[in-house]
Amino acid sequence: MKIIIKSLKFLIKALLSIVILPFLILIRFFSFFLLIRVGFLHVERIGHLFADLELYLSEKKLGIGPNSIDIFFLSGKPSNSFAIELAKRNLNTINGMGFIIDLNNFLPFSAKHSYKPHIIRTSSRDITGTLKKVNPQLKFSSHENKKGEDFLNCIGLKKDQKFVCFIIRDNQYLNKEFPDKDFSYHSYRDSDISKFYPSFHYLLQEGYAIFRMGKHVSSAVEIDHPLFVDYARSNFKSDFFDIWLMANCEFTVSTGTGLDEVTNAFRKPICYVNYLPLVLFNSYNPKTLTTPKTLLDPITKDPLSLEDIIQNYAELDAYHNKDVLYVENSEKEIIDAIKEIKQKIDSNWYLNEEEMMIRNKFLKILMKWENFHTFHSKNFKNSGNISFTYLKKRKYLFNE
Repeated sequence: MKIIIKSLKFLIKALLSIVILPFLILIRFFSFFLLIRVGFLHVERIGHLFADLELYLSEKKLGIGPNSIDIFFLSGKPSNSFAIELAKRNLNTINGMGFIIDLNNFLPFSAKHSYKPHIIRTSSRDITGTLKKVNPQLKFSSHENKKGEDFLNCIGLKKDQKFVCFIIRDNQYLNKEFPDKDFSYHSYRDSDISKFYPSFHYLLQEGYAIFRMGKHVSSAVEIDHPLFVDYARSNFKSDFFDIWLMANCEFTVSTGTGLDEVTNAFRKPICYVNYLPLVLFNSYNPKTLTTPKTLLDPITKDPLSLEDIIQNYAELDAYHNKDVLYVENSEKEIIDAIKEIKQKIDSNWYLNEEEMMIRNKFLKILMKWENFHTFHSKNFKNSGNISFTYLKKRKYLFNE
């Protein structure tokens, strides 16, 4: 039966290719008058989908790139149905038929007639600073905003209640969504949620509501408080609320996983904790602070300097080795990171003289990395940073 289904799919693609091939050839002849491009978005991963969608729309708003009509083919299992709805609302889309992209690539002048997402190695990054130049292009309708506000009211929160989203990575999402693939090499990105309990209590005492986010999670958070919502384990979880909450929070606390790209797209602050790799911290959103895990020498067990990290742990392949040693952020370090981003938000992201000196010292070493400008903008004047609280306490990073 499987052979028959595969054969039918191949036959259908072959017949469609015969029909579509003349169209792909014609758009090349008409390109002097009207440029038509075909493109795709990675719909299976929410991080790529949101980052690439918002970057594309922001570039169009700023007039970056050619004046073209672009047709996007959305193939694969969608990571979030509402994200797909936003894509269809803002783009010319066709469901499926992603093979047309491959067909186009076989023809001459394929680069001119293609739109490819902003993927650098394995991540989508705004190294040109596009997002800082324009307001968010993705928007909710008035009906959708009312739906979100009604939801907050329904669970007992006031309309003006400030809330923080926590997205703490474990292995459940990839295991559930991609059961046939082995993603265990991503385990270095996982975090122990028990270390976040003091941070939950701290923010609750400060009057913030908290949403613990996630599509699939390993365990529940046992906190009984009217302002704490273990949304990831709730019955009212939905693809729409996944996006609306991440877009409307006061800030997000993330360990570095796909859903936080929604917060990036809506230009909101993000406090990254337990983040790896350090060299790939989010510098393209100026409203971010990153507190990484501490890497250790596999032999001496001593913390590594920044130069050692650049030399041995700059590339992602190095982290796929199960012998990589690291220490997660302590409970106090996570609270300190949250206190720091709260202070930065309140001060409109002002950096004092000491912080500027630390930042410059850090960048001077980091820029020795040969791939620095592949992943980071050349203009660091207005960018995200490594936590200054973290850097102040780790002089060994600077070989001091």
